[in-house]
Amino acid sequence: MPKTTFFNLSKEKQVVLLNAAKEEFSRAPLHEASIANIVKEAGVPRGSFYQYFEDKEDVFFYLLDEEAKRYIEHFYSIIKMNNGELFDSFKDWFKWILIELEEPAHHQFFRNAVLNVSNKLEHILTENILEKKIQSTVVDLSELVNFELLSFQREGEFYHSLKILVAVMLQNLVDVYSNETPTHEAVQTFSLQLELLKRGFYK
Repeated sequence: MPKTTFFNLSKEKQVVLLNAAKEEFSRAPLHEASIANIVKEAGVPRGSFYQYFEDKEDVFFYLLDEEAKRYIEHFYSIIKMNNGELFDSFKDWFKWILIELEEPAHHQFFRNAVLNVSNKLEHILTENILEKKIQSTVVDLSELVNFELLSFQREGEFYHSLKILVAVMLQNLVDVYSNETPTHEAVQTFSLQLELLKRGFYK
């Protein structure tokens, strides 16, 4: 997480710095990215960067965390529109994410992140970002999901079912980047996998 000094900056200065970082991580994967390029683009001294972040990994994971928040918020709106139907909501969410990732502002950033995952990066992503995000959303989602359709109880089993669904979806997103799978094929594959899972999750 950023240091307190970062949050003391004006929103405008925060955005300038984060946009410069995202541009650099879009240009190169994390291990090749340069703090020098970030501060040059942002127009701040290199020393100032370390007043706001520990290192380039710190700002990189903060960017991913902020993106995850935005994506989860959109999932809430989707599941509300689908009257709590979990699997339709995941399918619609996957389609929306694919459209989002086609945008130039997001595409290369996530492509570099996905295709250059080290063991350390994978651990931080799964344990520090994904795991915490799923834990924090279980309670809110349990108020939105239609459990009358599902074969499991709200506590415990719901948490693990979300982990399974998110893992399957993320693997499909990785395949889109690594195999350059066309969007319609990716949607078909994910939909089939959802149907298979649905047989075990539904009454």
